[in-house]
Amino acid sequence: MLSYKHAFHAGNHADLIKHIVLTFALDLYTGKDKPFIYIDSHAGSGIYNLSEKESNTTGEYKLGIKRLQEFNGIKKLCGSYFSVIDKINANGGFSMYPGSPYIAQTLLRENDQMIFMELHNTEFEKLHRNFSRDQRCHIHHRDGFEGLIALTPPTPRRGLTLIDPSYEMKEDYRNTVGTVEKLVKRWNVGCVIIWYPLLSGSKDHSLYMHESFRKMNIKNSFTVRLCPFFSGDENVRMYGSAVTVLNAPYMLLNRVKEILPELHEALKQSDKARSVIEVYSQDA
Repeated sequence: MLSYKHAFHAGNHADLIKHIVLTFALDLYTGKDKPFIYIDSHAGSGIYNLSEKESNTTGEYKLGIKRLQEFNGIKKLCGSYFSVIDKINANGGFSMYPGSPYIAQTLLRENDQMIFMELHNTEFEKLHRNFSRDQRCHIHHRDGFEGLIALTPPTPRRGLTLIDPSYEMKEDYRNTVGTVEKLVKRWNVGCVIIWYPLLSGSKDHSLYMHESFRKMNIKNSFTVRLCPFFSGDENVRMYGSAVTVLNAPYMLLNRVKEILPELHEALKQSDKARSVIEVYSQDA
């Protein structure tokens, strides 16, 4: 049940779109004086060593973050994201990759707050060791779906959450949708960012996710799909991933529209691959 370890996938194409969208959103929140809260429902350990066995077993980061190091145009468009990459590798070289907790810790201000949740025992121990000394961080050893409902609406009410379970179990898809449905009613001012995989064949549940979020009719909402691989390639299990944003801060969609073609061109593994954005609702 709890066998998933993100270290095998850290820095891959899915992390890139998820974390770049997150840093864009955090930039927009920190651009205003009012304090806010960031909630991470499935935090993992928050810091990953790309030189260790897990990362090199799959080598997924080599087609992800390692590849982006060559593209200065993308670095300019994603300044905050790469500032975090540089910070975590401040001792030289390129061996560390930041999870979303580290990204938030780096970009949030002194009067902002963070809640990190993780159920996996080993990952929680690492998460606690990595972030417990930061008084802005509140770390919970609990199920993220349950915790999101129990801890919202938060104080302060201004804020955002990232929901990215492993989707190892089919129930994760329905649990994600059900949790979001409850969450947007309890915390109607919060921005909700949801990541989910795009899988080849019958194991793909992205249409269910897509339609469920579209039908919620939440203002300023969209989905971005980054697909480096062709969806019809039977040899590729995860051809891409999607990030849905509900109640997005002003200008987030514009920033994502600007970066997506650049990311796709840098990461694509097939000329048949397609990356797209679908807008559900946008204020005039």
